[in-house]
Amino acid sequence: MVINRKTKNELSSFYLFWSSQLVSQIGSSMSSFALTLYILEQTGSAFLSALLSISFYIPYSLASMISGVFADRFSKKALIQICDTLAAGGSLLVLILLMTSKLDSWHLVWWILAMNGINGICNAFQNPAAEAATNRLIPEQFIQKTSGLRSLAWSLNVFLHPLLASALYPIFGLFGILIIDLLTFLVAFSVLQFRIQIPERKQPKGSNLSYSFGKELAEGLAWLNTHRLVLGLIVFMASVNFNASAFDNALPVYLIALSKKTTLVGIVSSAAGAAMIIASFIVTILPAPKNRIRLIVVSMMFSLTADNFLMPFVQTAPLLILAQFLGYLPVPFMNASLTAIFQSEVPDAIQGRVYACRNALQFLTIPLGSVFSGFLIDQIIPGFFARVPLAWHFGPGQRGFSAFVIFLLGISGFIFCAVAAFWFSHQLKSNHQGQ
Repeated sequence: MVINRKTKNELSSFYLFWSSQLVSQIGSSMSSFALTLYILEQTGSAFLSALLSISFYIPYSLASMISGVFADRFSKKALIQICDTLAAGGSLLVLILLMTSKLDSWHLVWWILAMNGINGICNAFQNPAAEAATNRLIPEQFIQKTSGLRSLAWSLNVFLHPLLASALYPIFGLFGILIIDLLTFLVAFSVLQFRIQIPERKQPKGSNLSYSFGKELAEGLAWLNTHRLVLGLIVFMASVNFNASAFDNALPVYLIALSKKTTLVGIVSSAAGAAMIIASFIVTILPAPKNRIRLIVVSMMFSLTADNFLMPFVQTAPLLILAQFLGYLPVPFMNASLTAIFQSEVPDAIQGRVYACRNALQFLTIPLGSVFSGFLIDQIIPGFFARVPLAWHFGPGQRGFSAFVIFLLGISGFIFCAVAAFWFSHQLKSNHQGQ
């Protein structure tokens, strides 16, 4: 009975942490969505909207190389709270600039990009600490179930934040969305401060941080180098993120050019969240798959092709929603398997370092994909369309340019997944023969 009560209490702490962090994530995502709409509204440039991603993910990726050591050596709770507070301070500064500054829209955009860079650094330290903290709140027998719930949190966020932001932005503007972001931060901070205790691993007495810092950072990279399947998953997900971020940058351009309204962006984006909510519930009740790696690759191949090959050729809201729904339906199956692999394979003592290395490698491709997409739409595809008559297939102007990029991303996504399937199959055979 004692074990059962302890397990129940530990899982209750996970639920509380999970739900409060979800509230905060929705507020932060609403803010990011509103910032994208603001920049598109003020500048009309797909490339400048891509800079929003660059300003976040490049600092994020660089800081991730060292953040894992902090996550392993220091209090997870303190790191999460400090980083969330600094990120909230960035939102507060943008809010103050909106209220008091006489800067024109272009100067305000550059301030937003600078604050987004600070948020990227804060997230680099917060994410591995939060993931390691979450793992310590989960009893071992609930790994598969909670991996589905963690995927569900992401799905709920993807569903709710564009729907709420696109509905509230025309009414309250960027100012109102930033207020919501700050309020959700206060909720998560208070719950973590007063209701949750995160187990911490005691550091050996006499350990020297300055001496072992570089050594511990190298340990995370060395572990990945000796676990090639896990490293291969990171590289594969980096290619997926490149494709997905390029798509995410092209989609608002396509939808706004198609309908002239930002509300369609929110509705179609929310279809992705609806698909993932449904799939996440299915994941929580299904048994663990026999081959998680195969499930990851197959689900991503469907995701990166179904949406991209259908979206450019449809114009009505129901079909646009259907395309987005089909594209994101497999994502929770991938997420749950990926989470379970990392949680079961990576030793607890170095999870922060390994997660940080993963984040640095896996998310560095996100700004590259966004820039690639924005550069194609603004600079390359218009000239290509002038020489090759493709407008009658994809539409005129920005609509056609962005639709063509989305279609090309479907082709590249299929290639990425096919190469990954071959490599994983070869690696698994080699491992089996080695045993």
